[in-house]
Amino acid sequence: MKAFISNILPQRDKLLHFIGGTYISLILSGFAAWWITLLIVFIIALGVEVYDKFSGKGTAEVLDIIYTLAGSICVLIINLIKII
Repeated sequence: MKAFISNILPQRDKLLHFIGGTYISLILSGFAAWWITLLIVFIIALGVEVYDKFSGKGTAEVLDIIYTLAGSICVLIINLIKII
């Protein structure tokens, strides 16, 4: 059981990044162009990873940025489908 929990916990971080990207995009997509939304999400995700690296309070990973952007892209695709 302990090994199972240890395998799941690292994935929780990626899920939180995905959800964070989703929430930020939901907020921004209401009044910003898609590319501005994606750019802002990228800047925020990069800022979080830079903070993690230099503060020592987390682990900076490129995959965290990718998961954050994936959440954002999902929202933007759904918004695009609603327009069509």
